[in-house]
Amino acid sequence: MWINYLKIAFRNLMKHKAFSSIKVSSLAVGLVAAIFIFLWVMDEMSFDKFHANAKNIYCVMTNYKSPAGRVETYPATSALLKDAIGNEIPEVDKTALLSMETDALVRYNGNSFNEQGLYADSSLFSIFSFPLLKGNSNNPLPSNASIVISEKLAKKLFGNINVSGKSVELNETQQFTVTGVFADVPQNSTLQFDFVLPLDLFVKENPWTQHWRSGGTQTMVTLKPGVSLDNTNAKIAGLIKKNCNDCTTSAFLYPYTKQRLYNEFENGKAVGGRIDQLRLFSIVAIIILIMACINFMNLATAQSATRSREISVRKIIGAKRSGLITHFIFESLLLSFTGLLFALVAVQLLLPFFNEITEKSVRLDFTNPVFVTGVFVITVICGLLAGCYPAFLLSSFKPVVALKGDTSAALSGSTFRKVLTVVQFVTSIVLITGSIIIYKQIRFISNKNLGFKKENVILLNRNGNLDKNYTAFKNDLLQTPSVKNIGFGGSNIFTVPITTTDPVWQGKPANSSINFKVFRCDEGFIPTIDIELLAGRNFSGVNNQDSTNYIINKKGNGGNGAYF
Repeated sequence: MWINYLKIAFRNLMKHKAFSSIKVSSLAVGLVAAIFIFLWVMDEMSFDKFHANAKNIYCVMTNYKSPAGRVETYPATSALLKDAIGNEIPEVDKTALLSMETDALVRYNGNSFNEQGLYADSSLFSIFSFPLLKGNSNNPLPSNASIVISEKLAKKLFGNINVSGKSVELNETQQFTVTGVFADVPQNSTLQFDFVLPLDLFVKENPWTQHWRSGGTQTMVTLKPGVSLDNTNAKIAGLIKKNCNDCTTSAFLYPYTKQRLYNEFENGKAVGGRIDQLRLFSIVAIIILIMACINFMNLATAQSATRSREISVRKIIGAKRSGLITHFIFESLLLSFTGLLFALVAVQLLLPFFNEITEKSVRLDFTNPVFVTGVFVITVICGLLAGCYPAFLLSSFKPVVALKGDTSAALSGSTFRKVLTVVQFVTSIVLITGSIIIYKQIRFISNKNLGFKKENVILLNRNGNLDKNYTAFKNDLLQTPSVKNIGFGGSNIFTVPITTTDPVWQGKPANSSINFKVFRCDEGFIPTIDIELLAGRNFSGVNNQDSTNYIINKKGNGGNGAYF
């Protein structure tokens, strides 16, 4: 029977080539969009799930309450918090302390590469699944002169991973002995690094981390089996205040796997984040598929007049309605899977472009059961959704009326088809309008005055050698006619990582702790990007006379002078 259905379906497809091509194309286009969105959503959902103990890894977050009563939430903690948690919270199993990602120039025998790494203690490798290929997994960083590197970096520097005992130079200033090699960090990891240095070294180089108000490190923990997260958070909440009377921050544990998708907080509570984008794009994918199915229905019902006699003859010779419905749904599924084949070919061809614009490296992985099952289910649903209405409509024809040439009966579904057409056009208009609004919003953001000049500004990442020779480098560049100004900035202007509560002024509330984001720069920075000074003067740059001075923005002044 199924073979007969297949033969008849194939003959009908060949007989109506134009209609069949349009049906397959519409379904294929919808499936291409849905598969790309599905791949993107799958990749986003997979972040940090590869860790063997992923469900039991928590990031310590801090809530800072401003004088205005607003609560701001950060993933940065004081370096002192790790030991306090380990010593005072018995529910905690393991703790790890690590710095934010840092860039460094790594050199070996004349081969130099700018790489991203971090400072961490040895617990990093016991909490997270970054397996060591070489080295002592219990103590991969035995001294402050140790470094562990990724397999990729080992091959770039040495040609293989048998590198134990070899030395590398960082920023042309420090020598480190390679004591381990770890497997390359997966792309779907929030933490991205190619080398790890001892955290003790970071603390010695940055003594400000040994203050309860600092926030230059990240603290990760795992809990003992059967421990309640809510009860643990109740104990951790007052830990900072217990050790720092004038601090206005409190800590809590947040599931590490939620950090990427649920990273927006209001009043200390997670309210969404990147997950909203996933939901939005998933809804768009569903709408596109529904539109493709509606297009299929419209074309199928438009063929009702041409297929009415075929159906009538089949009914007269004994075909049952249930058999006809099964046949038409089977025909729809055949078209749907044909569209899937074309869609997969198109996706494979467009993947390089897709990965470029999304900055990912997704691929069609037919060994992944989630991907295969997801694509199969989507295709079947599309086939059933697109074929069910035409199947019931076409199988309802009355043989005698249709054979007499009365096509009005065959077109009895025209009203519903008109409704589907209206829905399709309205949905298209909504999507097009939404795309135009988003495009204009992006243009608005791109052209918005950010308070500084970004045109004709070139950004160069620093390294240790450039820091040492900055003055000479600056003077040489200023001799170039095309260079107008040069300025030094301590970090990305959009993501200032350093905070402090050190500023003191006349009238500051007693025992208050007010956070300020600190951006380090020289006298050339403000004129280089043309920041307008509302009052006061720029740094002079003469004999370090401004080494203890600040320039604050309007917000730092309380907006209307509330602080100063």
